Amino acid sequence: MTTILSAKRQNVRTTANTCPPHPICPPRSVRPSLAKIVHAAAQAVDERSLTYMISSDARAILNPKPLLALLCLAYAQGIYSSKEIETVLQSNQQLQQACGEGIVDASVLSRFRNDNWNTIRTCLVTVLWFMAEQKIAEGFVTKANKEHIEKEASRRMTAAAFSDSECGWN
Repeated sequence: MTTILSAKRQNVRTTANTCPPHPICPPRSVRPSLAKIVHAAAQAVDERSLTYMISSDARAILNPKPLLALLCLAYAQGIYSSKEIETVLQSNQQLQQACGEGIVDASVLSRFRNDNWNTIRTCLVTVLWFMAEQKIAEGFVTKANKEHIEKEASRRMTAAAFSDSECGWN
């Protein structure tokens, strides 16, 4: 089944049976179409709107777009804790390589989220809208409300910040 979505005025075609052709290949439990749309949404972001991060080991300046995609994919799946995202990242060599040379840990992810809040939120709205369109196409819901999706993106961002504040990373 093929779905068409306009992401930042780009048409992105996703096919449910193929692995997305990008370095952030998701675990098998993630539908490739979601990972592909997250990647496309992150790539559509103007890099000048993102703050670069220095790795935890201070060895490298990290590319912000893979970090943006990583956080949006996690938040879209309901994973908010930077520590939990770090654990997933440590167990996935492809994700580590996509993020660059340095070490990406929970404190880097938390700082990246805080420094790029509005850009991550905007990207997450695009991803959540895609998810809503999929649910409409599958017959689970009949319509999507833009204001509701924007509020849901804000709620997920706040949940991530709250989760990290309990660990002292905010």
